[in-house]
Amino acid sequence: MVNLLGIIALVGVFIVYDVLLQLAGLFNPKGFIPYTEHLQRKAVSKIFAVFAHYRGWKPRLINRLDGEIPERFILVANHQSLFDIPVVWDLLPARCRMRFVAKRELGMGIPLVSSLLRRQGHALVNRKGDMFQTMKSLERFARRSKAEGFCPVLFPEGTRSRNGQLGPFHTAGFRRLIEIDPLPVLVAAIEGGSWVSSVRDLLKNLGRHTYTVRLVAVLPTPQGKKEILATLAKSRDLVAAALEEMKAESAKLSLPGPESRSVP
Repeated sequence: MVNLLGIIALVGVFIVYDVLLQLAGLFNPKGFIPYTEHLQRKAVSKIFAVFAHYRGWKPRLINRLDGEIPERFILVANHQSLFDIPVVWDLLPARCRMRFVAKRELGMGIPLVSSLLRRQGHALVNRKGDMFQTMKSLERFARRSKAEGFCPVLFPEGTRSRNGQLGPFHTAGFRRLIEIDPLPVLVAAIEGGSWVSSVRDLLKNLGRHTYTVRLVAVLPTPQGKKEILATLAKSRDLVAAALEEMKAESAKLSLPGPESRSVP
């Protein structure tokens, strides 16, 4: 019964805020983008309040930075779950106006999330399409980022890891974004998302495993191809080290952690 009530409440939040978003586009076109950001914060807060109430679960943020989060940055993180996007929305400060590079399929079919990704100007790319068109899309995205002052978010693995293992970081998208909109690089490690990588996994595992975003480092804005590639490689090394440390901490505390598991 608790699970059923939780599902009903969760679906209700998605639908209600999606309807509000559509109405805002009709009746308040001039203030639409700021209002979408307000709705986004409210909706995500409600979603995780439902998770906390019905399953006692809320993602956590661990800040290991030496200083403050920069005003603007490009966030580079590993990718484990469809829920990484709302989790990052929820955990980072509201002043960080983030826009994601995401697969095109997420722009359709998910109430609220798909609408936000389309209407706020996130980069929805075709991972299996023409590389030239993908790079042109990222170029337009980077120019919007520079003009409008938002913070790009990139998952350089290109797809989510369903078993928690860190994949290679692909360089082309990162390089294009940095070349057009040079920014410091905020490196984050996401742990535990592989246990809720799908709706079925969410219903089965929510509340049984931790879901953590750790802010690992801020790397200076790279200049030139060599520095850009070196910065991305260092970012991956930092993420890998953070994931290993979090696994060890979970094991030490006897908490369920993101140990590797096979995927059918």
